[in-house]
Amino acid sequence: MKFSTQHKTALAITASIIMTYSTGIMAESSIDWDVETGIAYDSNPYHTPNTSYTDYAQTGNPVINPKVQSGFFIPVKATTQLSDENNAESNFNSEYKLSAAKFLDSDLTNADEYSHEIIIGKTLGPDSTDNPLYAEFTIDINRQTYFDRDDGLPKTTSGGSDISDRYNYMSYGANISYDSNTSSQPYTLTATIEQYNYDDPVGTTQLDHTRIELGVNSQKRLSKDRKFKYGYQYSARSYSDRHARDSAAVITTQTLDYDYHIIDLSLRNRVNKDWVTYFDYQYKQRNDGHVGYNDSTTNKFKIRNIYKTANSRTRLAISYYTIDYANAFNFEDPTQGYKSSDALNIDLKSAFKYGDYQLWTALKLTDKNSTDTRYEYDRYLASLGISLEL
Repeated sequence: MKFSTQHKTALAITASIIMTYSTGIMAESSIDWDVETGIAYDSNPYHTPNTSYTDYAQTGNPVINPKVQSGFFIPVKATTQLSDENNAESNFNSEYKLSAAKFLDSDLTNADEYSHEIIIGKTLGPDSTDNPLYAEFTIDINRQTYFDRDDGLPKTTSGGSDISDRYNYMSYGANISYDSNTSSQPYTLTATIEQYNYDDPVGTTQLDHTRIELGVNSQKRLSKDRKFKYGYQYSARSYSDRHARDSAAVITTQTLDYDYHIIDLSLRNRVNKDWVTYFDYQYKQRNDGHVGYNDSTTNKFKIRNIYKTANSRTRLAISYYTIDYANAFNFEDPTQGYKSSDALNIDLKSAFKYGDYQLWTALKLTDKNSTDTRYEYDRYLASLGISLEL
């Protein structure tokens, strides 16, 4: 794992802030650890199409014969959390999260991923029991290779310049949430602002952008065993160098802006003391701030079943989504029709507890279809491992 000077500096500053802030509370603080690892098999880590296709986005419309690869990797998740127990009305919290996937085959190392997240948060008064106001500062560092989906090789420009670092970024931002529990209808207000700074390889546009989000969520108990949750979120992304397309799919000088309107609905139904079922629906509308070329509408449906006993937990989630693009063309070619895609996902995980340890096994399946055949693929991940909480 390699970090730029900018990333190293950010980590050092953040660590200093955490140590300085927590020095006075360390004596009565709690430190929690959660570590998870195992062995996993990925049938298609590069999301490679299963069949040959004609690439109308390239000069000469060549026929592409993708190379589907598969192999084993080591998944790692770790969380360290420091919480202040001195003041129940104004708790301090600092947290570090690591998520990584390291492939064992040298031909699959371009699929390796590393993500680091640092959170510094505090619940604010004056009455944090009835009307808690929570604020946090976050830093995220993400390392992944920009690869060619057809063969897994690092991406290059048409002139041969290496742009495989294009998706590496560091972001920092602030989140605020407010819970109102005093009224007959409780609700939560959230606000986020985050700056993403990407690597800037020569030969491609930067992906740097600012993200803001505003949201409101609420819930209503329908009966003893049923609860309905609903929420709305507005999100916006403003790019500094990424450019929009016109109605003919030609890249313009106009920088790209996206607005999102998101509605989430969820019905929880408790079947019995061990079994809970969720029915979820999400509607997402994306608006292109230029002429609407990248406008899209997403509809996502999900069913989640969770079965828990004293020493075990099993979760089965089945989801299906569709994305329709009103103005975008397959391969960015006006002769190839408008773009749409859909996907079926199945996610099963079972965990069995033995003292501080958990043994777990998981299976994930994805069947994605797209009218733009560059993005159509099948994939499954099978894994087993162990986790430890301290």
